[in-house]
Amino acid sequence: MKKAMEFNLTLDRDCDGLLDCDPWPCGNQFYGDWHWEGAATHCNGYWLAALEMAERMAEAYGDTAFAHVCRTWFALGQKTLEEKLWNGDNYLLWNDTATGKKCDTILSNQLSGQYLAGLHGLGDVFPKDRVKTVLETVKNRVVPLSKHGVRNAIKPDGTVDTDGKLQSTGIFTGETVCLAATYAYAGDKKTADECASMLMDNIIFGQRVEWDLPNNVDPETGKVTWGNDFYQVMVLWSLATALSGRSIEEYCAPGGLVDRIMQAAK
Repeated sequence: MKKAMEFNLTLDRDCDGLLDCDPWPCGNQFYGDWHWEGAATHCNGYWLAALEMAERMAEAYGDTAFAHVCRTWFALGQKTLEEKLWNGDNYLLWNDTATGKKCDTILSNQLSGQYLAGLHGLGDVFPKDRVKTVLETVKNRVVPLSKHGVRNAIKPDGTVDTDGKLQSTGIFTGETVCLAATYAYAGDKKTADECASMLMDNIIFGQRVEWDLPNNVDPETGKVTWGNDFYQVMVLWSLATALSGRSIEEYCAPGGLVDRIMQAAK
């Protein structure tokens, strides 16, 4: 784990606490077919959540020095993310201060790190007021645009960003579920249910591919545009945890749900 975290630090080229995307054409982030540069919100939400996880793990093993390193990088990265990427009512997709280029496309699941923090019972990755503002922006400007799930992204003027092909124009099934869980952890269970329900209704009743889960569907028709037998959608199982307002730490702790199930099985 330490070696993995130390490797990630090599991607922070300007030592500002945020990881930087590799130059095209070899994208080193989840939306790998979509050109991102410099610091990206989606990637660095994951990074900050990972730092929190690593800090807790280091403390559990008595490695106070590494826990301090993780805590220091988290504080710096969280501060820099606000300075580099906040854009008024949501975060920039990415910002490369070295070149002056940036992208203000609104990514629906830009708060992915916040979802992970909730799932693992960690502290907030993004400030609470920012989380509320971003989720309102996505709910008002992106969620209504499809009845088959939540579009991956939309430009501020309402047009579609075609730079990432299906990755910017379509609906990533797993990302819609992660967004739904983010709403749940933020206390908006109604929107969480709406996002997840329309996605799964389309997959199961519309496309009838419940045993051959897709990666991407068309926002207009709901038809599968990419992927089959994609286990990414199994993140749906975490939604129940999010809707309960709990973390997997609570379920897995001594005396928690897992222990109780095991005792009942005996």
